[in-house]
Amino acid sequence: MQAKRFHILLLLAAVVFLTVIVGCEGPEGPPGPAGPAPIYIVGNIESPSTRNETYRARVEIYGNPGIPTVEINGIPLIRQNPNYFSHYEFPISAGDSAKLLVTFTKLDGTFGNAWANIMMPGLFDFAIPDSSNDSIQFGDSVIVQWFSSEGADVYSFDFRSVFHYRDTSGTYQYLVYDFDTVFADTLITFPPSLLFPDIAEIDSMLYGYGNIILYAKTGPVDDYDIGNVHGDGIGFLTGMTFGGYATIVYDVTDPPIPSPRLNEFNLIQ
Repeated sequence: MQAKRFHILLLLAAVVFLTVIVGCEGPEGPPGPAGPAPIYIVGNIESPSTRNETYRARVEIYGNPGIPTVEINGIPLIRQNPNYFSHYEFPISAGDSAKLLVTFTKLDGTFGNAWANIMMPGLFDFAIPDSSNDSIQFGDSVIVQWFSSEGADVYSFDFRSVFHYRDTSGTYQYLVYDFDTVFADTLITFPPSLLFPDIAEIDSMLYGYGNIILYAKTGPVDDYDIGNVHGDGIGFLTGMTFGGYATIVYDVTDPPIPSPRLNEFNLIQ
C-alpha cells in the first residue's frame, strides 16, 4: 500500500513539474535569418502538332542564384537566357517516361538538385468526328468524342465556332462561340443554342465552321494542383500529346424558313 501511494505521489509531482516548465516562457529572442527559398521550375514536353513538327522540351527556372544545368533523360537542354532552357528536337515519343533534373549552386555554396518524373501520354485520336470537314446541319448539336490516351491525366480541349449570316434587317452578322477547358472526360456536346442564332433572326445563311484542337496531358495542369518537382525546388513538369485538329463545316445549302421580311419582299416584287 505504501509503495502504491509513493508511486502516485511521484506521478503527481512529475505532472506539476511539467506544468510549471511548459507554462513558463522566457523572453522571445530575435527571429533568425530566413532560409533560402527553393527555386521554382515550370517545364513542359510537347509532341508534334499543328504548331511544331518535332517534340519540344522547355523549362523555365526562377529564383536561381546562378546558372543551373538542366537535363531530361540525361540530355542537356540549351540555355536560351538565364531563366529559359529548351530543346526543339527532343528525342522522346508518346508513352515514354521523362525525368527532369536541375542541378544548381545554392546561396550557401552547396549543390542543389531538383527533379520530376512523368510519362508522356499515349497516342490517340478523335472518334467523332471521324474525319475533318464533317458537315453539321443548321440546328444540330455538335458532338465531339475521342479515344482515351494511355497515361493521360486530363485532356485539353479548344473549340471555336463561327456562323456568318444576314439578319432580317439586311445586316451581315457573325455569331462566334469560343470554348476551352481541361477535363478528364472523352465526350462533350455543344447544343445548337450556343452555335446558331434564332431562326427568326435569319434572312439568309452564308457559311459556318468549327475548329477543334485536342491534347492529352500528364502532370499538374491547374493552378491549384500540387507541383510534382521534388528535392531542392518546387514547380511543375507536364507532358502533352497532340490528339488532332478537326474542322466542322455547317451546312447552309438548305436555308431556314423564310423570314417575314423576305416574304414581304417577294410579295412586293
